[in-house]
Amino acid sequence: MTDIRVYHVDAFTTEKFGGNAAGVVLGGEFLTEDDMQSIAKELNLPESVFLLPAHDKKADYRVKYFTPTEEVNFCGHATVGLTWLLATELGLAKERSGVVLETKIGHVPVEWHEEKRQGR
Repeated sequence: MTDIRVYHVDAFTTEKFGGNAAGVVLGGEFLTEDDMQSIAKELNLPESVFLLPAHDKKADYRVKYFTPTEEVNFCGHATVGLTWLLATELGLAKERSGVVLETKIGHVPVEWHEEKRQGR
């Protein structure tokens, strides 16, 4: 198996190890669906999301979601975790205002907005 990067992200929180946990896997194009299911099972998080190249020209990326036991059509908190990772850690927010994800439920547009905190 090819080396892959796996991230444990927590959505809907500002606290470490709070919120909704998800696995985010980049380089999904190098994995079979069986590989993805095995990784999701090993991570044992509620959901894991795998980033792949888009099939559709209207999308920037294609994503697949897995629980430890099966593939699912969509997962909100895994999408939030993935797009946060793309925007901040991988720096895409410096280049664009958002992305369109190709999912089993259709295209999901995500826009990034700068967070403004009071008192900080």
